[in-house]
Amino acid sequence: MPFSFLVKALQLIEQTEGKNSRTLIIEIMTNVFRSALVNFPSELPDIYYFFIVKLAPDFEAMETGVGHELSVKAIAKACGKTAKEIRDLYKDEGDLGAVVQKGKSTTGTLGGFFKKTTAVKKHLTFHHVFSEFRKIART
Repeated sequence: MPFSFLVKALQLIEQTEGKNSRTLIIEIMTNVFRSALVNFPSELPDIYYFFIVKLAPDFEAMETGVGHELSVKAIAKACGKTAKEIRDLYKDEGDLGAVVQKGKSTTGTLGGFFKKTTAVKKHLTFHHVFSEFRKIART
C-alpha cells in the first residue's frame, strides 16, 4: 500500500470534527481496511497495528524506544529551536506533529547543498516504513 494513502487517511481523520466525527473516522478507517483487504491483504494486520500505534502484538514487547523527551530534543535540533521552546509550543498546540509543522515553516532546507539528480524517486510503501520501524525497535 502506498504510504501516502495512509498519510491522506490520517490527515482526513485529523481534520474531522463535529457531531458526526466518530462516524466519519470509522468510515475513513473502514475504507483503508477495505483497500488493504482487496489490494494488500498481507499488510492488513500491520496496518491495524499502525492505526493503534503499535508495532506488534503486546506479547512481542516491541517498542521503538523513542520517548517524548527524545522526540522533543530531536525536533528542537531539526527546527533550530531549544527544547524549552518546543515544550512551550507543545503546551500550546497539544500535538508534537503540529509543532513540527510550525517549526518546519521557519526552517530552511539543505536542498541547495546537494547535487541535483535525475533519478526517479521511489514512492514509500507502508510495508517499507513499517519494516523500518520494526528494525529500529529491534536494535
